[in-house]
Amino acid sequence: MITIKQIANELNVSPTTVSNVIHGNYKKVSAENIERISNKLKECNYVPNMGARMLAQGGSKIIGVVMNIRYYKHGDGQRYEFGYKLFHSTILGVLEREIRKNGYYMMYYVSKDVNEILTVLEQWNIDGMVVHGLDEEDCCRLVKEAKKPIVFIDCAFITDNCFSNVGLYDRYGGYLAAHHFLENGHRRIGFLTWCNPPKGYIEERYEGYKQALKEYGLETDTENIVYLSPHEETRRQIYGRLYLERDRFTALLVDADYYAVEIMSYFQDKGMCIPDEMSIIGFDNNSFSRVVRPKLTTVHQDVELKAVRAMELLQEHLQNPDQSFKRITLPVRLIKRETVKNISEGN
Repeated sequence: MITIKQIANELNVSPTTVSNVIHGNYKKVSAENIERISNKLKECNYVPNMGARMLAQGGSKIIGVVMNIRYYKHGDGQRYEFGYKLFHSTILGVLEREIRKNGYYMMYYVSKDVNEILTVLEQWNIDGMVVHGLDEEDCCRLVKEAKKPIVFIDCAFITDNCFSNVGLYDRYGGYLAAHHFLENGHRRIGFLTWCNPPKGYIEERYEGYKQALKEYGLETDTENIVYLSPHEETRRQIYGRLYLERDRFTALLVDADYYAVEIMSYFQDKGMCIPDEMSIIGFDNNSFSRVVRPKLTTVHQDVELKAVRAMELLQEHLQNPDQSFKRITLPVRLIKRETVKNISEGN
């Protein structure tokens, strides 16, 4: 990559003049030189070494935000799994607002590779980081090797944590949904998830689901769980099998609203009546759940509050690097709408 000194030599100006234009310090630079240097920078696709600049200043004022977004192969390229776009866009917007409010800049990066994340953190001299969606082992390794404050979102695991995390009472959420089905007479209740096998917060939801069934004397096995696919075409095949085997379940607990709405729409296209022929509960309480008809019963999570608490916790670690790891668990609640039918005797 071309350097400031090389640009200065080509244009017969001082490196300081080039640097002033790069950083927007135009007071001591003529209009002619501003135009010449700006054109040269565009021509060379020059990117300033922000890491070096900030390192010299003793801190970058940059907070890195890393999302482990699930892509899948499609033809010759990749597709982003649409079901999580709404979640990510919401949480990113709030994080940026909170990061700016605290006097920092946000750098957004998509990766699930710990080595890649560590490289970015080092090269940009990032002050701290908020990370969403890594496995437990990767979380622990990242905290150990980064030696910078890091807060995770939705990386809570059943085992003891070695990192700070903001998550939900996911187990209680799964319990609430399953219990609502049970008190409405349902006994054949399927659990639909994208995570095979269930782990992290999905495992917590599944454990809550199993706890509710156990309280009613019902056993759970592999027949109760249905694994979805990131491929839309494959998911439709799975929905098709569920439709053909619709006597298998009277109710479905789906681990995300997007998929709950998707399967509900599929069943309706086949002529099924929701909830008369199949009761459905989702998880998230996002905009899909409120606009679909019938309106989706779902477990509410406050995505915005997750982002706010994550930045507050990161600020604590930035101000006190020796602070112990902390786990913040946010409440959930069941939003009862129109997709659960009472099939108890006498109703």
